[in-house]
Amino acid sequence: MYARHQEHPYCFYGGFLGNTSSGGLYFESRYPLGPGDSIALHEAPDGPGKERDFLLAPCAAEVCWCQDLSGPAGPRYGIGVRFQEPAAAADWAAQILDLAPGGQKS
Repeated sequence: MYARHQEHPYCFYGGFLGNTSSGGLYFESRYPLGPGDSIALHEAPDGPGKERDFLLAPCAAEVCWCQDLSGPAGPRYGIGVRFQEPAAAADWAAQILDLAPGGQKS
C-alpha cells in the first residue's frame, strides 16, 4: 500500500499494512507523516516495474499519530490513521487485506 499526501500531491509514502479496524489502520513506512495530515490511501502495484489497474479507489484518512521506530536497518515509522468516511473505508480495508497477505484485522 502507499499513501499520497493531500496537501503535497507529489509526495508518496510507501508502506506495509500492519492492521486495520472499522475506524482506521496502522501501517509502517520509511517516511514520517505528521498528526493531522490528510492522506489518500492506495493499494500498491504487484511489485517494482509491474503495472496493473488499481482495483480499489483511494481511501481518505487523517494521520492520528506517528512513532519513530528507526533502528540499525534504517528509518522506519509506525503510523496510525483514522478513516474520514468509516463506512466506506471499512470495506476498502477488508479488500486491502485480501490483496496484501500478512495484514491482520484487529
